[in-house]
Amino acid sequence: MTEAKTHTLDVPGAVLHYDVRSNDASTEPVLLMIGSPMGAEGFGTLAGHFTDRTVVTYDPRAAGRSVRTDGALVTTPDEHADDLRRLITALDAGPVDIFASSGGAVNALALVARHPEQVRTLVAHEPPVSQELPDREAALAACVDISETYQHDGFGPAMAKFIALISVAGPLPDDYASRPGPDPAAFGLPAEDDGSRSDPLLGQNMISCNHYRHDFSALRAAPTRVVIGVGATSGSLLPGRAAVAVAARLGTAPVTFPGDHGGFLGGEYGQVGEPDAFAATLREVLAGLSGCGAYLGAGVSREAAGSLRSSASAETAAPVATAAATTSRQATVNSVPASAIITTRRLPSASLATGTWATATVAAFAISSSPISGALTPIWFRAYGGMSQVKAPQPTAMIATLMQARWTKARSRRTTR
Repeated sequence: MTEAKTHTLDVPGAVLHYDVRSNDASTEPVLLMIGSPMGAEGFGTLAGHFTDRTVVTYDPRAAGRSVRTDGALVTTPDEHADDLRRLITALDAGPVDIFASSGGAVNALALVARHPEQVRTLVAHEPPVSQELPDREAALAACVDISETYQHDGFGPAMAKFIALISVAGPLPDDYASRPGPDPAAFGLPAEDDGSRSDPLLGQNMISCNHYRHDFSALRAAPTRVVIGVGATSGSLLPGRAAVAVAARLGTAPVTFPGDHGGFLGGEYGQVGEPDAFAATLREVLAGLSGCGAYLGAGVSREAAGSLRSSASAETAAPVATAAATTSRQATVNSVPASAIITTRRLPSASLATGTWATATVAAFAISSSPISGALTPIWFRAYGGMSQVKAPQPTAMIATLMQARWTKARSRRTTR
């Protein structure tokens, strides 16, 4: 694969760092891979699956190498979107394709609403658009509580609350934000406050990202092809549920991607998802087969998916998809059911307005998802907000190790400056 070449771009209030893996012989659009606050280092494995085209990754402002120069303490999706607009303009490569993960998906949706001419296809994987959840008030209050905890008590207590939030399967209880937070020590996090308030997740993006209101009228009217992705094993968690809600607002069906929120990781941050299968699904989606995504995500072949898609009627779509998922190698016990995805697409708009679709979809997720039983089951951190993904029978010890390593590294950097 072509070695990545690093460039910088001065934008209002920040200096962005981005990496270009060039393929001058390709006729495909540039593929931009973005996260937030996760930066370029999280996409190394995924980029390696697309050597047939030019791939660009970057560190969003206030994260990684892209430092803010204006001293601002909060970064908004609109700022990120403007940064992306400037980056695409600087590339001078015409409309690009974008794979956007988590907060990066929120920012990319904001970009498409404002500048659809810059993007041919956007694949937005699990954007945590809490405003669109049926339990939005509880979710938004939880984000405010995490932010306030960070400002008052520091990194450890706030990150412990964040871990707890993203571990909840299904809707949040109304009083969730008022409940006591977990002990930071349980995750190997510091209880003492070191005075730092520069964390890109807890400080810069926590509220602005989750509270952002998208212009769905502009998104529906955009010439850009927008595909919403949901992790096969993370659909019951907040970003997965939000992704389904966003797809419903767009009037489309979400595509099931292998793995969870960080399914594309291939060793980054010490975590291996399902990068080969994830990349294969992404390639199919970019090629224009997003309508087959529920089947492809269930492990059905490209040819079979196309056949199922063309033959399934409104009355038979759910049984067909369920049969396809059941006969695939990927067990449906721990995945978002293809039947729920196809059914969601076919619900009338009137039911969307009443929230009926959300109740039905969440129920389907609850049936197909493994119970938490008090444990932290597939937990993702880095793709959502600066940690590493953890999947283990007893993940708490692993989380503690990863958290301790991150905290120690961050403290070392501060003391050596």
